Amino acid sequence: MVKSVNNVKNLVNKNRKPILAVLLVVVALGVLYLLVANRQTKEGFQVELPYHQGPVDWNKNKEVLVVFSKMEGCGHCVRMAPEWKKASDKLNGKPMPNGKVCRMVVVDPKHKLSEGVRGFPTIKKYVGNKPGVEFEGPRTAENLESFCKSS
Repeated sequence: MVKSVNNVKNLVNKNRKPILAVLLVVVALGVLYLLVANRQTKEGFQVELPYHQGPVDWNKNKEVLVVFSKMEGCGHCVRMAPEWKKASDKLNGKPMPNGKVCRMVVVDPKHKLSEGVRGFPTIKKYVGNKPGVEFEGPRTAENLESFCKSS
């Protein structure tokens, strides 16, 4: 038993630098994980966007439906969330220039409204019975507002 303890001590003494390097990498990865897992906005707290659960019943004659398809763990979705929240707080439930009311929802990749989505985040607008139109601009609250208001 004493011999095996001495063998371990000798092994550690000979490999001290590589062992310390591995421990440093493990600690650094742990800190990085905590930073990413607790990503925060400038206000000091994470913007939470709850997913819409179940079918989205919307009145195609009276509402413009704007859908944010997002996926958990997607960095682009996390960066988009505060801009979406700003636009949603300003527009959701408000009348648009075309006379319809804006309805903004967030769905996950498994939701029916995410069918055909190839990348995240994807934002689509549905007006009447027309197919969804995908948002293709800089991801800012102002551009989202313009997108929502356009017919």
